[in-house]
Amino acid sequence: MNALEIFLKKIYSKRLIVRIMIYLLSSLITTIIATIATTPISIATFNRLSLCGAVGNVVTIPIVSFFIVPIGLLCLVTLGNIAWLLNLFSFCVNELVTFLTFCSNLPYSDITIKSPHVNTVYIIIMGGIILCLCKTKLRHVGTCLSAIGFVIWNFEQNPVCIILPEQQIICFVQDEKFYTTAKGKGRNLVSSIQRNLGFSGRAKRFQLDWTSIPQEFKRHPQGCFIWKNGTVKTLTVPLHPYAPAQYTCAYSK
Repeated sequence: MNALEIFLKKIYSKRLIVRIMIYLLSSLITTIIATIATTPISIATFNRLSLCGAVGNVVTIPIVSFFIVPIGLLCLVTLGNIAWLLNLFSFCVNELVTFLTFCSNLPYSDITIKSPHVNTVYIIIMGGIILCLCKTKLRHVGTCLSAIGFVIWNFEQNPVCIILPEQQIICFVQDEKFYTTAKGKGRNLVSSIQRNLGFSGRAKRFQLDWTSIPQEFKRHPQGCFIWKNGTVKTLTVPLHPYAPAQYTCAYSK
């Protein structure tokens, strides 16, 4: 009887391990698919890409689902009168924050990427929808459409100079470095422009006499963008620090 019990326990333990591995693998696959699906929108909105997010979610989702949320509900039901339950909840949250802090400090955990044009985002998303919803060979069209969108995104040209007369702010790119005349409250707007252009780190500040700017660039009250080939495009609406990628679609033709 003892031998049979040991044998059954071994089978059960193996099945349990397999179930755990299947759960972790399914969580990882789901996270990767969700990350790929939301990457264009996430980058267009926040200009951030994290390569460690999928790994971090595999660890954090089970912890939050099976430990932190149930313990938190128990603390709420007991009105916090059980000290050891509160201590356990605090311990789980603190360890989770420590792990997330560790993940955020890993290499390539936070990559700044330039904003795509709004039409490019539509192309990529449309290709992804066709790829996921179509069960016929038409899904290959979705794959090609998304691939074309990413290629267009890679070759999109950003402006090398941005002039905002109302705020008296000038931003320009030179030798892969970002320079600006902004100071004080204007830094929030410049920080958004810097992220949209795909530059991380702190912008280098320089001083410039505003009267030295040619009058042709000052007559556009909302501002204008200047490309490397000399093309000038004017804004139809003012830039706002919380309107990501606005500069890519708000200028007039």
